[in-house]
Amino acid sequence: MLQHVELMLTTWMLYTTLTFHKKQNTMFTVLDVLVVLVKKVLQSLYLHHAKEILFVN
Repeated sequence: MLQHVELMLTTWMLYTTLTFHKKQNTMFTVLDVLVVLVKKVLQSLYLHHAKEILFVN
């Protein structure tokens, strides 16, 4: 559970930094890629845990 909270906080921090640095094109592209990667990791984690819960039940 704590790992999920940490990942969500990281995503939020990346998003706020992303919006803050919108005028800087290079920062925008780098952070945009990072946000996409974090979102993919979160999605895979949620799918993995959803499968575990289904198998347990």
